[in-house]
Amino acid sequence: MRTDKIGYGCCTIAAVGFFHVGLILLAAYLCLFRVEFMNRMCDKYQVPSRLEISREDLHRVTGEMMAFVKGQEGDLDVTVTLGGDARVFFNERDRQHLEDIAGMVRSGKRFLVLGGLCFLGLLLFMAHKGMLEWLCRGYLFSWLFLLGLFLIVGIWMLADLTGFINAFHRLFFNNDRWILNPAKDMLIRLFPRALFRDGAVLLASVLGGIHVTVTVLAVWGRGRLLQEPGPGTSRTGRGRTRSL
Repeated sequence: MRTDKIGYGCCTIAAVGFFHVGLILLAAYLCLFRVEFMNRMCDKYQVPSRLEISREDLHRVTGEMMAFVKGQEGDLDVTVTLGGDARVFFNERDRQHLEDIAGMVRSGKRFLVLGGLCFLGLLLFMAHKGMLEWLCRGYLFSWLFLLGLFLIVGIWMLADLTGFINAFHRLFFNNDRWILNPAKDMLIRLFPRALFRDGAVLLASVLGGIHVTVTVLAVWGRGRLLQEPGPGTSRTGRGRTRSL
């Protein structure tokens, strides 16, 4: 019985982990890696006027950039007018970092596929074994971890946004090509620091809405599942269960 509970617990932790990581990656890809989001942030923080570039040229740059990092036919040799002079927007250093970002996006997509298959397999296995109540309970307990994580990240970003951005890049990139010089590299000037804050707020809002919905479903589902005998339980009077 103890061995079974350990197995149920490991399956629950793995399934909940795949769900959370996959959801974060999917939400980030759909919300943040969109040219509409990038253009809206550039307009909000007056990037065209700061770079002395037309809004149309800037939107061409962001369109090609987003297409490239998402693995589509993006052209990083886009030519624009900056300060009255025609030039290629991205230099070699910019391209190198964008290649790293594109690699990160490819890795995220691979995890989404493999993690999604693993989660689906665990879900089917747990449903077959009558362990869905464990899954619901594990998800609800995982909220403690999520709240703690969101609190830490939120306080960190409010206290030291630059430090958070640097730590983020060190975590996801194993080289220093993300360290750009605003005097020479245009890519960093496309991303005001406040854009990272706005992106985090958007991502947290989307994830919060999804998790509230899933939490309601998990509470409802667990209540229903407790009416049925599961692993190590038996029906005792008016739908309650007790351990065997």
